[in-house]
Amino acid sequence: MNETHQLQNLLRNALVSYSADMPVSAESLSATVIDEIDPQHAAPVLVRWGCVLELRQLARPMLRREYEEKDERQQEMFDALQDRYPGAGKNKGSYIPRHMMTAKDYMANIERLRNEARAKLKHADALEAEYLEKVSSGTLSEDDDQEEMVA
Repeated sequence: MNETHQLQNLLRNALVSYSADMPVSAESLSATVIDEIDPQHAAPVLVRWGCVLELRQLARPMLRREYEEKDERQQEMFDALQDRYPGAGKNKGSYIPRHMMTAKDYMANIERLRNEARAKLKHADALEAEYLEKVSSGTLSEDDDQEEMVA
């Protein structure tokens, strides 16, 4: 296992240690992990800070996968609300349990979700327009069910 995987595993373990009713952020995870790998603060200040910054970079996609992408798939399947949402304002950078969300957190997430929905509708409309253009020009048949062509 390489060192990056070791750091990612430490971040995952730190994430698992958070209770469901606590906000979690890349910053909080990196602080937990840096204290685990350098408990005596023996590393030079700039080395420690560089490590903290890299841990944050590794933690961000992990948190997105855990709380945004995973919950979006569950929401599609079960039409349920997520357990946590990205924070806004003073909570920016953290994933906030719903019971701790502020009005600003709610409104920012409502707007974010609506923007995502508008973007997906725009994409679907463009794809549909291309499909209809191909059908009307005769380059694609509506009942065309051919296997992919190999070049």
